[in-house]
Amino acid sequence: SISAKEYAVKLPVRILDLETDAINQIKPRIDGAMRKMAGHPGRLAFDQLEANPTAYDAAAFFANTHAFGAAANADNLAAGSGVTAADIEADLATVRATMMRYEDDRGEPMELSPNVLVIPPELSLVFQKVLGPVRTAGGDTLQVGAVPTSFGNKWSAGTYTVYELARLTDTNNWYALHTGGELKPFVFSWVTMPYLMNTPSGNDDSAKNRGVLEYVWRGVYNVGVSLPQYAISIVN
Repeated sequence: SISAKEYAVKLPVRILDLETDAINQIKPRIDGAMRKMAGHPGRLAFDQLEANPTAYDAAAFFANTHAFGAAANADNLAAGSGVTAADIEADLATVRATMMRYEDDRGEPMELSPNVLVIPPELSLVFQKVLGPVRTAGGDTLQVGAVPTSFGNKWSAGTYTVYELARLTDTNNWYALHTGGELKPFVFSWVTMPYLMNTPSGNDDSAKNRGVLEYVWRGVYNVGVSLPQYAISIVN
């Protein structure tokens, strides 16, 4: 079970600072707080990877042994070969085959395949080499491209969606997820999506008495893990 939690962000802004913000630093801060709140559910999801919480079978989500009805053991805690391009290429093939062979509760292969990779930024170049360069149309097919800076930390190559997460503390480990079906690696408990509760004005009591505009964002939700068969941790 997943308990919903209340999350809130409060940002007090002095009216005087807002009025004298000649270099436009205050308004971007307000906009940034909204973006941070909106992205918080996703952050909670990715935090589950290293937190490795308890799964449905009382084992850690990433573990060498998972019991599931009549299914054969599902081992989703893989030992990686290393972090060279050859290592990553070999491990990616092994991870794909492993996930494809996971069985449902009746012992039938689920034939899932990873379509999302979560990696630390330190492995960005090597994954580009393995998956194929991100290049412009008509570019040399042999070139090793660089991810355009406009892509940020999310890019696509070799049919995979890749997330580079600076939040990952181990720079050698990565994760393979299947997100293409109705079930996902993570479960969201939604009650109220993050939203801006108020649009403060100079007529508010706080503004009149203290000269402060108070922006408040709120949401009621939480994130947990789903079936271990939908994610594999590769540890180097």
